[in-house]
Amino acid sequence: MSPPSRVRVQRRPVHGVLLLDKPLGLSSNQALQKAKWLLRAEKAGHTGTLDP
Repeated sequence: MSPPSRVRVQRRPVHGVLLLDKPLGLSSNQALQKAKWLLRAEKAGHTGTLDP
């Protein structure tokens, strides 16, 4: 029996800026990856963080 195949999600180009007020304990990269996944974006990045 072959292993189950993974379905590839089609990514889309997203242009713009998304401002996040992330909760404490969540890293900037974790927040970035979650937003990228939710938006199904091809690319994503962050401009830095501000410490409280």
